[in-house]
Amino acid sequence: MCAPIEISGFRKRYKHATVEFDHFIFKDRITLLLGENGKGKSTLLKAMAGLVSYEGTIKGCQDAVYIPETPALPSGLRLRSYLHLLGEISGYDSAHLEELLKRFHLADKREVLLKNLSKGMRQKANLVQGLSMRKSLYLIDEPASGLDVETQKALREYMKDCDARFLCATHAPEVFAPLGVSCVRL
Repeated sequence: MCAPIEISGFRKRYKHATVEFDHFIFKDRITLLLGENGKGKSTLLKAMAGLVSYEGTIKGCQDAVYIPETPALPSGLRLRSYLHLLGEISGYDSAHLEELLKRFHLADKREVLLKNLSKGMRQKANLVQGLSMRKSLYLIDEPASGLDVETQKALREYMKDCDARFLCATHAPEVFAPLGVSCVRL
């Protein structure tokens, strides 16, 4: 069983808005954050990963990686170079990376420039890069965005097979329903 993630007195102030949550406890291995745009799903994930400042406390998010909805991929690099460069920086297992490239049908795209990848291929590259880091907690923003049905299935299978915990902000909970996930509405 996973140790719970506890959020208390969370507040993130923006120029024209404030995101606030009194108290949440996430106990399950796979949890979906649901809610309309602007409710704070992405903000909460970024805060849990330590990427934005906030008021309040977040406990239980050690060894986490944030995978954004929209990848910021450098256009002049080839997929292979991008993945290996970031892998060298963050630490990765090359055999695990190869397994992910095959699972997400990117093995034959290694030499393609990132700027020439379709939206779906860019999203796959984004997922592979994040998942290659072997963390105990993956914080994924809109993981199904831009993915075809086959890749959505591959992602579900990876999530099922992996021992890590997943907390995903999504507008498409039906994609993950076969996993028996818990849902939290913000």
